[in-house]
Amino acid sequence: PDGSRIVSGSDDNTICIWDAETGLQTGKPLKGHTAWIRSVVVSHNGKWILSASGDHTIQAWDIATGTPLISPFKPHSHAVRSFIISQDGKKIVSGSWDNTVYIGDVEVLQVGKIDGLHTSRVVSIDISPDGRQIVSGSADCTVHMWDITSGALIKGPLKGHNKQVLSVAFSPDGQKIASGSEDCTICIWDAKNGLQLGSPLQGHTANVWSIAFSPDGQQIVSGSADGSICFWDINTGFLLGSPIHGHRKAILTVAFSPKGDKIASGSDDKTVRIWDVKTRIQIGSSLTGHTDSIYSVAWSQDGDKIVSGSADNTIFIWNV
Repeated sequence: PDGSRIVSGSDDNTICIWDAETGLQTGKPLKGHTAWIRSVVVSHNGKWILSASGDHTIQAWDIATGTPLISPFKPHSHAVRSFIISQDGKKIVSGSWDNTVYIGDVEVLQVGKIDGLHTSRVVSIDISPDGRQIVSGSADCTVHMWDITSGALIKGPLKGHNKQVLSVAFSPDGQKIASGSEDCTICIWDAKNGLQLGSPLQGHTANVWSIAFSPDGQQIVSGSADGSICFWDINTGFLLGSPIHGHRKAILTVAFSPKGDKIASGSDDKTVRIWDVKTRIQIGSSLTGHTDSIYSVAWSQDGDKIVSGSADNTIFIWNV
């Protein structure tokens, strides 16, 4: 949380910890999982790493020593596809290819509530800013909303897509939900009543792999397999300007900077690019160095650095 370290998980079944300033690895790789690491998060007290894997398990680690805190526990019967920790650091939520959503207490670290109302794999999850609700997007083409305390279904299935839902996100104020789909559209939902707000947002011509709200909650940015980036007005649903075309292949990840004046994008073309939100113009040259697809980009809290993770098994830290 203090930005001093970076944690990465790989398909070599290990977790590595890196010094964010020097880029040097801290200690040895953490070993314990028996399949690829799909996601890692750091607890809000900065003391633990939580990892989710294709071996169906979730593991907790001491970030200082690199030792497991408990034996791996297995809330799912299939690979864990998405994994997140609540902003208050008390709850962890995972979505799996076994069609279920798991809700657990960070400090208890044992099997908690399992919700299995999706009829196909859970691809994406997010937690509301107040930590009370979960949204899940599934290959069954639906979105569900859950109570994080009781595990009860609040709203759903929300039906607006006709192909699998690939990405979901709460707005910063928790009032809206956005979902991106294989059907090339984005849907906006009212988080209170579960109703769809307006028609699906149309502008992409292929899978919408990644969506993100601006910090002020007024815009959505989306990255698509069609190689374009689109900006949308959250209130009107209108496309803001023309789609940005700069990457040569599918865009797999997009992220707003903390101030909301820039975005970063990562692509199948092996590059990271930075864009000015107002002008829609690329800032500087493309960031090159990865030798395979880039699946994740994230900004440091001060907005001075970007970290990117790639299928080439490397992590790069870029000085913006």
